[in-house]
Amino acid sequence: IVAFFIVSRNNQTAAVYQDIANVSLARVDKLGEMLANFRQIRVEVRSLGLINNSTFDADKYVAGTVKAIGEFEQSKNEFESLLRTDEEKENFKQMNIAWDDFYEFGRGLLVLAKKGDAESFNKLAEDVRVICHIKKEGVEKIIRDFISKQKLETQKLVAEAKESEVTTLHFALAGTFA
Repeated sequence: IVAFFIVSRNNQTAAVYQDIANVSLARVDKLGEMLANFRQIRVEVRSLGLINNSTFDADKYVAGTVKAIGEFEQSKNEFESLLRTDEEKENFKQMNIAWDDFYEFGRGLLVLAKKGDAESFNKLAEDVRVICHIKKEGVEKIIRDFISKQKLETQKLVAEAKESEVTTLHFALAGTFA
């Protein structure tokens, strides 16, 4: 009986560690990629509003924005495949709404940047200065919330695995001395 219990607990412990390795760490990785890419998008978009940008500079920032958007979207789609609970799916849906809002705002900035005239540049610079900060908050907050929740979930899984290891050890010792 003791041996059966030990094998059973070892299997449970292995399953918990497997969940940490295959899901928790993958989720943290994708969230980190999303946050880094989102910040890169913001850097590129905000750089469009710099005074004295040349056409070359503007084209470089547009290309950087498009690249970062593609990488953000890829990480976001990979993260979505790792969602489990209805709460996570709802939070992800809210992040997508915030992302779509930010994306549409950014698309408008890219259109202004491509026009290249003084009026468009002034509008772009003002929008970047005033609105970009507000628009980014929704996406960043939700990603940071996901990261915080994932850290707590991972800590809980590690504690569960350690508890299982201790229980297994106690039964192994009890079986040895019985």
